[in-house]
Amino acid sequence: RLGAAGLAAIESFRLAQAEATGKPVDLTVELTDETGRTAREPLSHVAVLLPPVVNRFLKPPAGTGAPRSEVVFQDFGFRLSEFAASSPGFDPRRLRRIAFVFDRTESGSVVLDDLGWRQGSLPPDAPSR
Repeated sequence: RLGAAGLAAIESFRLAQAEATGKPVDLTVELTDETGRTAREPLSHVAVLLPPVVNRFLKPPAGTGAPRSEVVFQDFGFRLSEFAASSPGFDPRRLRRIAFVFDRTESGSVVLDDLGWRQGSLPPDAPSR
């Protein structure tokens, strides 16, 4: 539970595309409170997830099958107050579940890291990043 500070909290995480598909990936971030109410925001509300960097200048070591691309993590931050505003009745102070729903892009895979919360790191009128 996030308690009284819940509306001011920012859900933050790092995400990267795992495969070099050449296309951005979009998905939905879904939060559920302890009463079962959900709120959803598309990842593209903040930014699209860019493809990995493909290295065209170096060869992988012979016989290793090593990839010629490297994942590039992007930082994302969503204000919990935005989820509350988009879904009447949803209470982020009683958050129970976070889900990443792959419903906006036909295919792709991602790497998730550093899921957490931060307080007051964005000005009130700044877009989430």
